[in-house]
Amino acid sequence: MKAIRNTLSIILIILLPAVIIYFVIKKLQESKVYYSHEPFRILNEDGVEEEERIIEKSENKLRSDLNRRQKKVLEIIKSSQEADMEDIAHAVKNVHVRTLRRDLNKLADSGFIKKIGSTKAAKYILNV
Repeated sequence: MKAIRNTLSIILIILLPAVIIYFVIKKLQESKVYYSHEPFRILNEDGVEEEERIIEKSENKLRSDLNRRQKKVLEIIKSSQEADMEDIAHAVKNVHVRTLRRDLNKLADSGFIKKIGSTKAAKYILNV
């Protein structure tokens, strides 16, 4: 009796995870949206990437994380195509240069802008 119980326990330990994995995979295959192994990439049912949705969702999320000053800096760069620290400091009054530099670094790290050049002679452009 004990041998049968041990055998059943071993069978359950081996089969149960396999059955669960089978049903999870089956459920994923039935769903309308497929996910690739890369983050933020959504595939439609034909396996084609829906780039516009990805960009729109990630940009909206990132934009909501920006404060008013950072959004203003982004608008300045967008309107002039290219801006340096002097242009930005002139447009954004009563903000210390270090604060603006931190904002520019955050925008660059988030992928909104690119920094071209060294610290003092740096120009900032939109990251397209």
